[in-house]
Amino acid sequence: MTLPVEKEPTPEELIELGNRYDLEGRWDEAIDAYSQAIKLARLKEEKHIIAEALRLTGNMQFKKNEWGNALNSFQKSLEHFQSLKESRGTAYSMNSIGNIYLEKGEWELAKKYYLKSLALARRIRDFKMEGMIYNNLGVMAMFQGLIQQAIARYQRSLFYYEKAGYKKGMGETYLNISICHADLGDFEKSDEFHRKTLEIAQELGDVYLQSKIYLNWTEVALEMANLDFARELCDQAFEFSSQLKDQLDIAQAFQHYGKIYRMMKKFALSKKHFEESIKICQQYDGLQVLAEDYRELALLYRDQEDNRNALELLGQSFELFHQLKARKDVRDVNQKIEELEMIYVNTAKSMGAAVEIKDTYTFGHSKRVAYYALQLSRRLNLSLSQIKAILTAAFLHDLGKVKIKRKILLKNGRLTPLEYEAIKLHSALGVRMIDTLNFPWDIKPLILHHHEKYDGTGYPNGLKGEKIPLGARIIGIADFFDALTTVRPYRPAWSVPATIEEMNSQRGGAFDPHIIPVFVEMIKDIIPNQNVETLTFETDFSDLWSTTSSVID
Repeated sequence: MTLPVEKEPTPEELIELGNRYDLEGRWDEAIDAYSQAIKLARLKEEKHIIAEALRLTGNMQFKKNEWGNALNSFQKSLEHFQSLKESRGTAYSMNSIGNIYLEKGEWELAKKYYLKSLALARRIRDFKMEGMIYNNLGVMAMFQGLIQQAIARYQRSLFYYEKAGYKKGMGETYLNISICHADLGDFEKSDEFHRKTLEIAQELGDVYLQSKIYLNWTEVALEMANLDFARELCDQAFEFSSQLKDQLDIAQAFQHYGKIYRMMKKFALSKKHFEESIKICQQYDGLQVLAEDYRELALLYRDQEDNRNALELLGQSFELFHQLKARKDVRDVNQKIEELEMIYVNTAKSMGAAVEIKDTYTFGHSKRVAYYALQLSRRLNLSLSQIKAILTAAFLHDLGKVKIKRKILLKNGRLTPLEYEAIKLHSALGVRMIDTLNFPWDIKPLILHHHEKYDGTGYPNGLKGEKIPLGARIIGIADFFDALTTVRPYRPAWSVPATIEEMNSQRGGAFDPHIIPVFVEMIKDIIPNQNVETLTFETDFSDLWSTTSSVID
């Protein structure tokens, strides 16, 4: 009896099998199927199938973030289609090459390939291809921060996808629109488009699209502080990204879990998930997710009042975001850096508050000194980076006092020479306390030298004139004014006029003679009736900090 011989699949059947694997997220198996199709097609000299299988192989490599391999596959595909004078295949391969350059941040090259592809698609009236190109042009606009322009391009993409009846494309575009609305802060609209996308992805059984939907949707739920829903979405994101074995998406899911548990005040669980995400990112070169992991873990430490660990992690995050700044394919890096700076200054504020817990007579001192120093810096038209350094250093200028004995800080009477020498150590002690921490600005000299005097009689190094850092001179003036106009254990508060008179008498002595007149005019403007008690500060220093962004660096 002769057994039936199993029929060998045709190249077309292998391509169909690869497409099914693609939908299921089985990308390595899809690549194998396309490779077999290429081998069989070469034997039969079916050049069109070779070209198409190469393009589809490139799509799988692209999804695996293997950009070099993907570009090579797309270029070979393009060569085959051009030799066949096949306009449709040529257009698709050009569009795919454009996607590689888009991801690499080479926008001019990406646009060049997109427009060539668009011209061919219009000539042959390929609506699906037109939809793809407008979707990609929308992604480019998103990378450039042009959100409304991106939405307009996505709407045009939907128009062509609907004409072509291409549901997968519609689902991908709905997802991009949902991200745009999240960027605009319209989370309800974003939620609506996520639901539309999910409906299509589930209908098609597209695992990859579902993974991306749940990851992005989790972020929206977190922004809305809907933690139970965020947890449900994150569970789905983790399940699908694990099915795909997409390590960086798994890392992002761990990061989302970390955020959820931090917001729930489950700090141990939160830390565990951030550390899992960091481990994966370090292994698989996930720079952007890693930068965000460090930032989020810093926030966790700050919530636990562990400011030292918070600042160390912020330094690592800041460094990575600055590396990402050179890449055009990463959205919102500048905004993330600004948010990091805000976290820095709020953490510095918390550290400054630790001094005031020890020295109750100086309660609010760091905040007031920061306020005066900021206002003076503005009047002097300093750069944005200078202002941010001065504001942060002002919060921390007395940090070293936590190392000084409380009985000295609160002594009701004149200090002995030895006690005064101990007090004078506080600026150097403060710098030593933050010596291993990397701030975005060079604040250490400002803290160290804020008690130097213009005539060279100050401490710790007896610097003179403009050898004293400008920020230190500014903080010194603000510090002296607040010290005199507030009650101390050894004396009552001075009046504003008496304090101004004293400071004017020390122009060129303790204080920079060029800055004092500016400071005096500022005090007249910001303190009604020359009464410190009538001074009102911004309700929150985050508002005060945000006003620095109006300064041109």
